[in-house]
Amino acid sequence: MRLASKRYQRVYMIYWKAKTHLWSIGIGILLAAALANTLTFHRSLGRYLRGLDPSLLSQMCVGVGAALIGLIAVVFTLSLFVIQQISDRSVPGILREYAADSAIRAIYAALSILAVGCLLGALLLPSDHPVLMFATAIFCAALSLVLLSTLFVRVAYLSDPATIVLHIWHSGMREVKRLKVVQDEFVRLNPQLKNETDPLGRIIDNVGSTTAAMYNRAPVLTKRLGTSLDHLHALMRHFSAEQQYSLLDEASGAAVDLLRKYIELRGSSLTMANSVSAMMGLESRWDGVIVASIETFASLMRIAVESGDTQRAQIIARLTGKLAYQSVNCR
Repeated sequence: MRLASKRYQRVYMIYWKAKTHLWSIGIGILLAAALANTLTFHRSLGRYLRGLDPSLLSQMCVGVGAALIGLIAVVFTLSLFVIQQISDRSVPGILREYAADSAIRAIYAALSILAVGCLLGALLLPSDHPVLMFATAIFCAALSLVLLSTLFVRVAYLSDPATIVLHIWHSGMREVKRLKVVQDEFVRLNPQLKNETDPLGRIIDNVGSTTAAMYNRAPVLTKRLGTSLDHLHALMRHFSAEQQYSLLDEASGAAVDLLRKYIELRGSSLTMANSVSAMMGLESRWDGVIVASIETFASLMRIAVESGDTQRAQIIARLTGKLAYQSVNCR
């Protein structure tokens, strides 16, 4: 029971992060101690700094700022080279996820702000603000080390193929939530749109048919979700060709989970192909998101059967069966 408690899990995660980030924690502690000493002895430190060469503090700020700019360029080039090599040899699309990662963008933005802050600190007068100029240079230099350590950990984290699958899954889930908001707002703004019952007691699904018409007229609504699923399909095909069954299971499971959420959201508004419409020649606009995914799973199953790869066929059959079972009660 103790292992399952949320409080114990939070404490363990804090302990694990502290244990694996000792370098960042050490720099943070030294930085906090330096700031505390600077604030405590700022008067004595100010008198000492005023006795030095007036241009020393300005040169210090300019030097730290220029070093940060060069460091940003070197780190960006090296990390981009490593990610590109991994993308070419191992996982396709990892460079795209690296460029779209919000944490990576925030770290580079913070490093750029620190570099600009140091350069702007050189504009201050050493005789009026010696402690501020000194603290700015030291703070920017120490904080940049912490950010670089975090950046290296993030790059290593994104280099894991399972992380890329999880990253794409999170992007798809955000799009499903966005579609739910759009669909709920559409129903709310049309209060007259209600289901009716015909004289034979059958329910006329006005809400579902109107929602389906909305999706048909605005296919851009599902464009981002379709893009996330396309990325998962590309990973599925890559892992299938490389016979990486555990990663194939993860990528296929992520795609199945996104499809299940999407089917639950659409409900009765989802238009799919069936034997009756095909036999009678009825024209219907089928949902492109579902059709593309079904074609991908069918292609992988066909390749697995033709090559005699039973493990790959079992993974595809199990996940598609799971999706079919969970989709029965979604209408």
